[in-house]
Amino acid sequence: HAHMRSKLGCLIYSKVIADMVYGTGDKFDTVESSILKCKQYLDSSCDENVLEETQHYSRLWDLQKFKMLEENEIKSSGYVVDTLEAALWCFLNTTSYKECVLKAVNLGDDTDTVGAVAGGLAGLYYDGACRKNVNFRQNHAKTLPVVPENGATVPFQINFSLL
Repeated sequence: HAHMRSKLGCLIYSKVIADMVYGTGDKFDTVESSILKCKQYLDSSCDENVLEETQHYSRLWDLQKFKMLEENEIKSSGYVVDTLEAALWCFLNTTSYKECVLKAVNLGDDTDTVGAVAGGLAGLYYDGACRKNVNFRQNHAKTLPVVPENGATVPFQINFSLL
């Protein structure tokens, strides 16, 4: 799970969550803004591996078009890109926690993973528990390690204040 593609998926998911915690706007607008900020940030990377891996998330770059996809166009496997897409699609196309998680689980395949990821988004948005109980640090840079094929650790710096 230390693959760059997985880390990019976590970055997108984490940015959406952080923006929902701090934001007060519309669900779609918040998710769209979060994803576009991630894309802009990743597009500015000088790391060719990051740029190459970013293309796997291309369906999310036009979120309005993505939201309008038919259910049969959403994959719900355990693959990180499929899981993130399925969770976001379910979240964007439902109006309650229960409806979101039910839709995610009913996609089939890796139901527990997709349900958990979608449920995290829906639980935060609809119940707002995170807004009351979690103290996030703003403008704090984190270093996520990248493990290349040779096993050496190379830092991949993500400056969240730029997102």
